[in-house]
Amino acid sequence: EQTCELRLTGDQLLAAAESLVRQRRFDEAAPLIQGLAAAPQYRIQHLFLTGFVAIENGRYDDAIAAFRAILE
Repeated sequence: EQTCELRLTGDQLLAAAESLVRQRRFDEAAPLIQGLAAAPQYRIQHLFLTGFVAIENGRYDDAIAAFRAILE
């Protein structure tokens, strides 16, 4: 299996993840959304996108957990 390493700023990572989510390319967006978790300043965006994708995939309990975590 081939791998690729890509270096993005937090803003670039967020923009790419949001673009893929808008295009409903959730599987491709998943690693980018997870990557946002590594940057504390993108905590809310990470949790929101995680929750949004969970709703779109019918994983309502996961979505609720992500949205509640935003409020903590």
